[in-house]
Amino acid sequence: IPDASSAVIVQRIVVNMGADTITFDLNSVAGNFLILIGSGTIAAFGTSATYSNGDTPLLIRDEHVGFGTGLSMFMVYNTTGGANKTFQLTGIGSNIELMAFEIQNPKNSANPLLDEDGDQGSATTLTKTLTPAQRSMIIAAYANGNGSQFGSFGGGVTLDTTDSHNSVGFILNQASGSVSPSVNVTSDSNNVAIFAS
Repeated sequence: IPDASSAVIVQRIVVNMGADTITFDLNSVAGNFLILIGSGTIAAFGTSATYSNGDTPLLIRDEHVGFGTGLSMFMVYNTTGGANKTFQLTGIGSNIELMAFEIQNPKNSANPLLDEDGDQGSATTLTKTLTPAQRSMIIAAYANGNGSQFGSFGGGVTLDTTDSHNSVGFILNQASGSVSPSVNVTSDSNNVAIFAS
């Protein structure tokens, strides 16, 4: 997500285990950038999301281990904001956990996603190399539907929020060029990660 030198996370919220909706505590502000991250045991290959103010969440990436753990990341850039502030995620069957973030000041160009990738499996470090062509914000998300095996983020990522299944971290001011965000975990075949810039 480009030009994030002054990006600030202004609110975050977690809904743990079961609900397929998540609502911000505060009204979202017009022009801000929203992120929805959801995990659980997938019901189908492919998830979708809605936002109650009429903005259309765009899929950044779905990553899954067979019909085991699934992890999805969506964004709304340049939100119209307002009091209707509920995301709904479909396509996760059970053990649902949702996290949502509102971020102020990233550049809201048309579809600002610069790069994304995912990793999964039993390796104790999940990582991918991203190559944003300009200064950007990096988002790293991790999930394990059987219960978190999370240890720490690496590659410059700072942990922001963690719960029973998900962990999310950011680099809010990453220079252009190659960067390799990572997550260090206990070896488990259901570990899944998504990295985006």
